[in-house]
Amino acid sequence: MADSVIARSRRHWRPVVLLGLLAVFIVAQAGAAPGGPTDPAHLRDLVGSSGTWGPPLFIVGFALTHAIGFPSLVLVLLAATIWPLWPATAISWTGAMLGTSLAYGIAAWAGRDWAMQRIPARLHHLDRTVANRGLLTVLGVRLLLLTPAPADWLCGVGSIRYRDFLVATSVGLVPPTVVLTTLGGGEVTRTALVAAVAAGTALFAVVGLLEARRRGRPGAP
Repeated sequence: MADSVIARSRRHWRPVVLLGLLAVFIVAQAGAAPGGPTDPAHLRDLVGSSGTWGPPLFIVGFALTHAIGFPSLVLVLLAATIWPLWPATAISWTGAMLGTSLAYGIAAWAGRDWAMQRIPARLHHLDRTVANRGLLTVLGVRLLLLTPAPADWLCGVGSIRYRDFLVATSVGLVPPTVVLTTLGGGEVTRTALVAAVAAGTALFAVVGLLEARRRGRPGAP
């Protein structure tokens, strides 16, 4: 009885949550216009004047705004103009990790059951195929696209395991974050860029080998 009440409650609130997130997403995009509350120049002044509270405020803001669809590229480049290369990279990476996990969790809670009940059978097969290669799929997205929130939402709505999502995101975010922070801070050095590209290639290769080894084991999906 209690389980059925909880299930009905979740079905009732999910559309409300989704509509609320859509509204917040639209407001966030509008606010990014010059002079708006999330205008990068305004955010830079706000964070820069926060002293020791600046990094934690930036990380929390990064996580929350990413989860609702604010472009993380803007925030990574913004961090590069506030802090030196490696502190800015670490701060952006931490904010991105929290934001991607939050986006995944919201999508999984609000949309996974709904989506799985409505997508065609052929998409169920595609979903299982992608989930079985979750590490490589998410890693490829991170290395190529950094942290697009729609990709996190799709991972959450689909069947990609959170473990695969978390591991691939944690390693896959490093090279593009280093590159973008280097470019955004004006510290473009050949060594940093080559190291980031080499690290990305190596990470993709290592994860690919581990995934192939896992799938070669008896009973692996």
